Amino acid sequence: NKINFPFYSSLRYNRSALQSAVENLNLIYGGQEQVISHVIYTNAGLDPWIGHGVSEYGLIESEAIYLQYAAAGADLSSISASDPVELTRAKQRITEVVTRWAST
Repeated sequence: NKINFPFYSSLRYNRSALQSAVENLNLIYGGQEQVISHVIYTNAGLDPWIGHGVSEYGLIESEAIYLQYAAAGADLSSISASDPVELTRAKQRITEVVTRWAST
């Protein structure tokens, strides 16, 4: 099957289509006005997406942890003797919080 150019061209996104898609996603998932508890947001200073993460969260059963000298996903592995002190502390805090949540 061949796709002709007029058909393909009609499928491409333009600014209006992109804005509409963003609005639909925000409507479905709550955008940045979500009220969610029991979440730990970790942000890594060496992550290229750092500007898009949650750096503060005001709900009692949620928190944000900033890892200045870590890359994305560094907090997802078990605590290791080779982890920098900052990362070890963050992983310990995550363990404490999740353990507390699990016990209530």
